[in-house]
Amino acid sequence: MKILLVDDESSYRMLVKHALESEQWTVREAGNGQEALDILHDEAIDLVISDVYMPVMDGIKFHKNVRAMAKYQAVPFIFVSGFDDPYTLGVIQNARIEAFVRKG
Repeated sequence: MKILLVDDESSYRMLVKHALESEQWTVREAGNGQEALDILHDEAIDLVISDVYMPVMDGIKFHKNVRAMAKYQAVPFIFVSGFDDPYTLGVIQNARIEAFVRKG
């Protein structure tokens, strides 16, 4: 399984990448939604894990772009965030998001 991990915090990416690779999964990393879209155009990805709040392109805009791509309409998409306030929970309430996980 190839996983795309998108988060602007490099230390968080390193921690999650290590955990996923210990399960023998392949992990690609991106620091924001735009970098992640570039990877999606070039590679086949089986699962996306993305932060909500990032510079350049946030997770919400990134998710919309992913779902607009025919080959990624059914790929599981998991949001992670350090925030679980009403605004964050409101913007991620979408039937095409498989899960929300709070960082920490």
